Amino acid sequence: MAIHDDVLALARARERAEGREAAFDAVDRETRRRCASANGATGGSENWRPPPTTRGTPEPATS
Repeated sequence: MAIHDDVLALARARERAEGREAAFDAVDRETRRRCASANGATGGSENWRPPPTTRGTPEPATS
């Protein structure tokens, strides 16, 4: 959430100073930069798990 809060604050300031299109551009640039420096959107997530390596039909759910 820290990236979201920082980028939102930046965008609001940019919108007041330079307009909405400038704010959209700033959001795009800053989120790309911050996510890349944090090793991607899931790189810093403690809940992220790699996808399963098996392929094929999923097992049916049991009740």
